[in-house]
Amino acid sequence: MIPPRATLALSLLCAGCYDLDQPMSAAEFSEAVEMIALSNRAEARSGEVVQISTDFTIGAAVEESVDNLRAFYESQAPCAEITQIERTLTVNFGVTGDGCEFNGSTWTGAQTLALEQPGDGTLTVLHGWEGLSDGDVQFDGAATVVWSAGDRTREVAHDGVWTLEGLELQVEGERTERLLDEEAGVAGGIIINGDRSWTVEGAEWGLVHAGVEVQWDDPIPQAGTSILVNPSGKLLSARYERQDADTIRLTLSNGGRERAYDVSRIGAVTEVGP
Repeated sequence: MIPPRATLALSLLCAGCYDLDQPMSAAEFSEAVEMIALSNRAEARSGEVVQISTDFTIGAAVEESVDNLRAFYESQAPCAEITQIERTLTVNFGVTGDGCEFNGSTWTGAQTLALEQPGDGTLTVLHGWEGLSDGDVQFDGAATVVWSAGDRTREVAHDGVWTLEGLELQVEGERTERLLDEEAGVAGGIIINGDRSWTVEGAEWGLVHAGVEVQWDDPIPQAGTSILVNPSGKLLSARYERQDADTIRLTLSNGGRERAYDVSRIGAVTEVGP
């Protein structure tokens, strides 16, 4: 299993490491909203990449043989070039020059998937990403995903670069995911607990998720809370609450101050007055 990574989570709760009470300016609140939305959008896409490759619904088949995973890609993405060496699969979406239509997006780049079965009821999938993109976010780097058949969870550790909107986020983190709705499967969303840190344009950020609920089509989580630390070491809490099918309210608290924002499904942000 992936060992729990508590360094970031503990440091965010360390009063000697960060200023818990120093208030943020209006500009810092706005920047925090942008970073939460940007990083969550990329994290959701990375989760979708993992889900597509090693779906909860095909987990049992993958455990039996990598051949089943190869058959899945051959049937769902016939435009991709797929090669297999023992228990390692390479899926290249860019061989046609125009990308490959798969799962509702046009994909380019390549990924490798290596399967390991330690014999303890888990399945480990080692992901390697090289210019892998769905047209929105590009992934370069690696992720280790450990599936637990017993409690229906997966542990994801990732390290690499997420590129979107012309920005490169140097990201690392660990999270535990489980299905939000067992009957709906992955289409019903997931619950995430974990942390990540990223550097963008020389600025370092950190985020810890506590039971956030994520739907694939939403720009931010629909429920739960997060703790964010900005490049100045200022700390704030983020609370997510779905208002309707199109809107999620993001409430940020810091130094006794609170600001609320409504975020639409297309990512438009409107500050909510007192």
